[in-house]
Amino acid sequence: MWIICFPSIFIFRVNEVRNWVNTLRPSGGCNLLGALRQLVKWKNIDSVVIVLGSSPDQEAELICQYVRQSLAGRQLPFHTVAYNCIAPDNGLLEELAKMSEGRYHCYSSSSNDKIFTGTDLRLLVHEIERAKETMRIIHEMRTGRLDEKIITIASNKPKVPLDILPVSDGTIVQRNKSSGHASLNVENPSFPARTSLDWLKQHGLKARGLNLYQVLAPNAYSYVRGYVSTINKNVKSKVYKKSMAQFPWHDGSIKNVHVDPTLLFVYQEQLDSTVQHYLRRIDWLSTGCRQVFGTFVEQRVIIIIDISVSTRPCFEVLKKCLKVLFEQQMANKKQYNIICFGSTPDMFRSSMVNPSPEYLQASWRWFLNKSCAGSRNFLEAFKMAVENNQDIANKTEVEGIYLISTGPPDSPKDLICSFIKESLAGKDISLHTVYYEDENDSSCYLPGRYASPADTADCLKQMAHAGKGRFHWYKIGDGIVESDDVTVIHGELNKAYNYSQNTGMLLDSVKRSRYPEEKVDSSLEDEKALVPVPPQQKPKPLPPPKQTALSQARLNGIRNRPSTASGHASKTSKKERSKQRPRSAVSSSQDVSVKPLCWKPNSKNSSGSLIPDIPRAASKEKETPGAQRQVFYTEIGNSVGAILKDYPSVVEDKKSSSIRRPIKDIYIPAKDENISTREWMRKYSVSKLKLDLNQLSGGTECSHSKSKVSTINKTVPARYCEIFPTVKVKGVMKHLHLTSRELEEYEAEMEKVMKRYVKRLQWLMSGSRRIFGTVIEKKVVILIDTSCSMAKSMPEIQLQLTGLIWEQLRELNIM
Repeated sequence: MWIICFPSIFIFRVNEVRNWVNTLRPSGGCNLLGALRQLVKWKNIDSVVIVLGSSPDQEAELICQYVRQSLAGRQLPFHTVAYNCIAPDNGLLEELAKMSEGRYHCYSSSSNDKIFTGTDLRLLVHEIERAKETMRIIHEMRTGRLDEKIITIASNKPKVPLDILPVSDGTIVQRNKSSGHASLNVENPSFPARTSLDWLKQHGLKARGLNLYQVLAPNAYSYVRGYVSTINKNVKSKVYKKSMAQFPWHDGSIKNVHVDPTLLFVYQEQLDSTVQHYLRRIDWLSTGCRQVFGTFVEQRVIIIIDISVSTRPCFEVLKKCLKVLFEQQMANKKQYNIICFGSTPDMFRSSMVNPSPEYLQASWRWFLNKSCAGSRNFLEAFKMAVENNQDIANKTEVEGIYLISTGPPDSPKDLICSFIKESLAGKDISLHTVYYEDENDSSCYLPGRYASPADTADCLKQMAHAGKGRFHWYKIGDGIVESDDVTVIHGELNKAYNYSQNTGMLLDSVKRSRYPEEKVDSSLEDEKALVPVPPQQKPKPLPPPKQTALSQARLNGIRNRPSTASGHASKTSKKERSKQRPRSAVSSSQDVSVKPLCWKPNSKNSSGSLIPDIPRAASKEKETPGAQRQVFYTEIGNSVGAILKDYPSVVEDKKSSSIRRPIKDIYIPAKDENISTREWMRKYSVSKLKLDLNQLSGGTECSHSKSKVSTINKTVPARYCEIFPTVKVKGVMKHLHLTSRELEEYEAEMEKVMKRYVKRLQWLMSGSRRIFGTVIEKKVVILIDTSCSMAKSMPEIQLQLTGLIWEQLRELNIM
């Protein structure tokens, strides 16, 4: 029996079922009743499919009676398939399907007539017979007789309105001349649209606390081996062999995890509901105009539409889709505009307008009057959208640009991507591309630059990513081919599936440990372990005790005693003495370097020990301040979480000390100061803001040099050079001590600084500062050359001097 306990069926599940079916081999009888007994126990089954190819071992009446009693008060349809069965077996399967309100299907390789006895085909055959009977009656009525009656038929034919005709896909579309000018049914969306990345920040697995490592972190422990002072031994953790399971962590290490089945069952239920939420999100993205163009999320948008000659085959279908777009997604925007481009671009209005019903209707009629011609001059259309002087003067700059194209632009891909990056640098503008692919062959309409659908999609995708936007690929007749929004959701679904698989593995490991099926050799178990068991070291012998003054005097007296016996007797006495005393005493007696300890009998009031404590040298190294943690209880059971509040800022070493430089929040005033750029950079340069990457990444404590080891006669580098990442700072290889989070913070702060620099540059290049520069002094004298050589430029200088007086001198009270 193959059982799938997952809310969604993925392609790898289907492959697993296919492989399992291929391993089946015919053997034994047909125990249909036994299979039904196992099947009825499951409660979360919607339907059952029974494929029978031979007679069951039990009687048909017994099987029907068991199914009738088991399904009492339960809705579980049985869909049965008779595969080359004889007549009695077909009757059994048909009765089971009828009893459970299911469907019956019959297949026979010898005769095609039996196929029509199935439920679906039988209903169709019955309807065909009724249709034939109706046609026979109509034929008789046309002859003027119906049975034995004489009848007369009027010749009036129903008139179908010319404005309503069916299209090839079965839908009804208005086709009269006034259909294009019909009013739009504008719908105001109930909620603002969001990108999938933004949506996952609130509904993702990490945001909901459903990351498997977050769930297992309170009960996950690393392998520990160390010295315990209370028992005076070196110990190592072995508890995982009895009540824990080994689990690979996200950083590559192996953790010993205490598995709580109740907690994991609740986690799997929450994971299933989240997966269903993601599937509903994908369904929402695949309905309406979102299936064709994706989601429009910005408030000020400009739509650039390709009306080149290659768009002519699908232009009528594109009009219908754009009409739905105007009706469903444009009503809640603040401002919008439309640009149609072929060889030359054309804009609906000179500046962006509010999406009122009147403007939407006017833009729709304006688009209907367009015709397809020319090539794809995208650069001119994009430049018109970004560099609109009226929008800049009104301070209503565009936020999102949506390109709807049926092919690649005329210019090369690298040139377009670089132009997009330079145009959008320092601006909060995103370029989104939509590839509208036609299913018909448009080779007869050759564009200025031809490319295959795959190359076109790659070009538009790189353009979208260069413009910090999203890519959407729609094909007429097939639906969505590729979408960045859907791809992000699929990635989260794969994470959920992997977490579910790992959870199942943990539960299986707990079941095997609690209910072992067979004994496994401990040596084999150690080989299969993920973490190799470290070799056990034999305990070192204790050092000999130090002699007191009395014991040392006795030993010296024994050594100096004259020998009166023969050599053999002296040897025997030495052997006897060595046998009587332990080896440690003998070896210690021969060590003359050990000084005897001064000892005297304890007095009545003495509280000291017999052997005085050895004075320990004071530690010269200062303790490194550790990180401060704040512990809290979570919502799940009695599990405990922790937050790191403070990190150690000073790391001391024997050779040198370095201060950790955290990434600080920068602040540059939004209003530009009327000072020179040199003075302004003294305040707000990268080095003054402490954002110099060379200083942050490379300190003196990070550099290492090779040293020669005399034992192996080789020059080797430091061992930890292979562990920490290295960077090249001013020609010197050093270790990068910044964490990934600090690098992300540095990147965010540097992006703010770059935007502020671009704003300062735009301020310097605007108005009278572009001609005369910045006047920074309070008392100035302006000298103007009025010689004959300035005659041609004098009108322009007079005009610009007016701007200088009103913009700088009067505004800043300069005398």
